[in-house]
Amino acid sequence: MTAPVSFSCIFLGKLTVTAIVTLITQIWVFFLYTAAGKYAQLPGLPPLQILSWCLRGTLGGLVCAAAMLLLSMCIRSFALPIGFSLILSAIGFLCSNKGWGLYFPFSLIAFGMNSNTYDDKLAGSIFPFFASCGIYCLLFSAVAIYLLRTRDVKA
Repeated sequence: MTAPVSFSCIFLGKLTVTAIVTLITQIWVFFLYTAAGKYAQLPGLPPLQILSWCLRGTLGGLVCAAAMLLLSMCIRSFALPIGFSLILSAIGFLCSNKGWGLYFPFSLIAFGMNSNTYDDKLAGSIFPFFASCGIYCLLFSAVAIYLLRTRDVKA
C-alpha cells in the first residue's frame, strides 16, 4: 500500500491474477474430462459445448473471486472468509438448482458450467448470464476500490 500504485490497480491486479489462474484451472478440467473419456475408451472427442461451459465457469469464477477479494479486505481473519465462501457456495449451488442462478453471485459458476444438468440452461439466453457476471464484478470491484480509498490499512 506504500507503493506509488493506485488502489484500483492493486485490486484489479489481484483480480486479473485470479482470473488467469481460474482460466488455467478450467482448461485443466477440460483436459482431464477429455483424458478420462479416452481412458474409458469413449469414441471421438467430447462435445465442444463442454469447452463453452468451462469458459462460462471462468466468468462465474471471476465473480466469486471479486466477492472473495472484497470479503478478505473487510475481514482480517484468514478462516472467516473461507468459511463464508463455503457457506455461500452451498447456497449458490442450491440457488442454481432452483433456477435462480443468475441472481446470486456464488451460483454463477455452477449455473454457467451446467454442473447440475446436461441440458444447457443458458441456451439462447447467454446475454443475461454475461450481464449478471458483469454487474456483480463491477459492483464488487467498485465497493472494494472505494473501501481501499476511504479506509485506513490495518495490519
